[in-house]
Amino acid sequence: MALLRHRRLRPDPFRLWVGSLLVCLSLSLWAIWWVRGESTFVLYRALGVVLVVVLATLITAAPTASDRALVGRLTRRQVATALLVVPLVGMCLVAVPLNLTTVEAQPSEDAVTVDGYAVFYGEDVSNQLFSVVEIEAFGETTDVTTSGVIVVNEDRNVWGREVTKAELETHGEGTVRIGGLAWSETIEVEREGWVIGDDPVYRVHLEHDGERTVAYASDPVAVRGSINGRAVALVADEDGFHIELDGVVRAPVPGPGESVTAGGIVFVREDDALYAVDGATAVVIAEEESYASSQEDR
Repeated sequence: MALLRHRRLRPDPFRLWVGSLLVCLSLSLWAIWWVRGESTFVLYRALGVVLVVVLATLITAAPTASDRALVGRLTRRQVATALLVVPLVGMCLVAVPLNLTTVEAQPSEDAVTVDGYAVFYGEDVSNQLFSVVEIEAFGETTDVTTSGVIVVNEDRNVWGREVTKAELETHGEGTVRIGGLAWSETIEVEREGWVIGDDPVYRVHLEHDGERTVAYASDPVAVRGSINGRAVALVADEDGFHIELDGVVRAPVPGPGESVTAGGIVFVREDDALYAVDGATAVVIAEEESYASSQEDR
């Protein structure tokens, strides 16, 4: 606009409108989106296209409008220029505070720390790479949670989820690489667990330089119904998986081909299944988690 006015040129409105529209579309200014939840993005494509058309119209009107009076002393060109400049300035003023971010690290006690980087596993953790100004409007919010292996370094303003919970559920393992231009370190992630019905009870391990750490243990999962009048559940903790009867941990889950007796009930592990044996009745109460990588290896 400034260049055209300086040269006292008035371009062809149709050509300017088409050119502005094509440039705005090529720059993907129509892609208006919002983050919703852990891994969901909402794209308002139709609204974005409408706004691009309006923007192209304003870009065209500002330099091509006449100097005839429209309202009082305001000319058509002044009104058209204001309709373009005022919203742009407003968006810039809003965008600056919304895109100012900071990192507030809250690693768990079981985090693996390497040269300022803290690597840990968490579920439903608030994304700490957040805007300084929080927004909640029209049912949307900038407060987003995530689950998986998270890497934090406050000094380098780093906060990111490197391995998702879904990836570990599918493959049972993952790798996190941290470092800079001159060095790098690798942290191996592994998940193990049991499934009762559709509910898993599991642990997540982090391993670095040969040291293996239990980074996370899920909540206990109860077996549906009762066995010999007892409420049975599986518990995950730092020491492994245990059998819980009536809310009290009684015995560790036996190894393959082994058995253990707790509360008068015999628990037998055969292959990937855990059985509860009461007299002549044997019932499968849990199955060991299987992963895509394990199946491929087999």
